[in-house]
Amino acid sequence: MEPDFRSGKLIKWKNDCGFGFIQSIDGRQEVFLHISEVKDATRRMLENDAIYYHCVVDPDGKASAYNAFILGARNKSAHLSNRAKPSDIIVASFPTVEVVLLSIVPLIGAIHSTWTMQNPLPLSLYPVMSLVTYAP
Repeated sequence: MEPDFRSGKLIKWKNDCGFGFIQSIDGRQEVFLHISEVKDATRRMLENDAIYYHCVVDPDGKASAYNAFILGARNKSAHLSNRAKPSDIIVASFPTVEVVLLSIVPLIGAIHSTWTMQNPLPLSLYPVMSLVTYAP
């Protein structure tokens, strides 16, 4: 199970090297942050930025941030869950097949009613009611 996001403030940032340090919100821990671990950022980090991150501690006791983001500087597509990766996204297209099937079934019913009752009213009302239903 992946831990919750932690938060902190970026206290040091070396833009030319692409790394810096986050002071945890409780002030007890200084966490290393590399630029490659910042996800969905719309800009580079600045000192005093609020950072949300996951944390891992190596055997030497050094903490590193991963899957981090800058508060207020995320892409709109970053609304995915913490565990989602861009490769997991399925781009949904318009459900053409479903719309056609859902349109054909009532049409077949209207044709059947017209045929059995010898009354053209159901067949003529079907397209009119469809237009009324989807009219703005």
